[in-house]
Amino acid sequence: MIAKLARVTLSRTLYSSLKDLKSTNDNIRFGRLLIVRVSNGEVSVDTTNYTVIFAVLSYAGRALMILTKKQVGEILDACLLSHGNENWRRKRANDHHHWRAWINPRALCSCSDGELKQNFLEYVKAGAGRHRFVSFQLHALVADMPRLRIVLQALLDQKTPLVDRINAVLQSTGRHYTYGFGRALATSILMDSDPREYLTWNNATEIGLSLLGSWPLFQSSDSPGQKYAAVLKESKSIRSCRPQLTMLELDFLFWSAVNDPLTRAVITHKMASHLE
Repeated sequence: MIAKLARVTLSRTLYSSLKDLKSTNDNIRFGRLLIVRVSNGEVSVDTTNYTVIFAVLSYAGRALMILTKKQVGEILDACLLSHGNENWRRKRANDHHHWRAWINPRALCSCSDGELKQNFLEYVKAGAGRHRFVSFQLHALVADMPRLRIVLQALLDQKTPLVDRINAVLQSTGRHYTYGFGRALATSILMDSDPREYLTWNNATEIGLSLLGSWPLFQSSDSPGQKYAAVLKESKSIRSCRPQLTMLELDFLFWSAVNDPLTRAVITHKMASHLE
């Protein structure tokens, strides 16, 4: 199926929209890979690397509507709601309830430094039961527990707009910026604070959104908060196809899109059938 998709001939309209990548004469490259080639008046994808294919197609996803809401809903049904998915959904829900016991403003105010340190270390080392966090600065993060508590409280402060909270924690000039406290960890904590409102933002999120033709095109001047808000907007649009889902399930879909060949095959099939 991937090879079939790689041979799809692209229209001139799509080719023009892809010129935003990096072009040399009539060919477009992604890094060192030639991804679009012009031959005898036809424009075609010239790679069988599925990640590159989807990254390319996602640039024109809005204009071409690569996946309709109905097709996205069918992907969610097949990958998340079908029989056989009960166990991992239950595990994710149980993990979330475990973390939620301390990832909330009241608990952050009342727990001791020792309790917060124990909970935070467990969370990071377990990858929240979902992902592996880059924790090379872990000991530095817990060396100053009063500061870490302030960072977490600022992140969860609903009185402050989300964009401002993210910028304060993730932007290098932010008031609460702490080296080693990155976007995946920060947004994972947000997701466990409210999984209907927030989503983990990591590399899998970016690839997963791209596969569904929903990756937002950021401006170079956008702040981390603006980028995360755009990621959430696209993610909520996908989740709206099946409102009973939470971001915990959508996060699993994006993880599976990177790590599970069967999930990729489902998405590839939908894209290929739409482009035929």
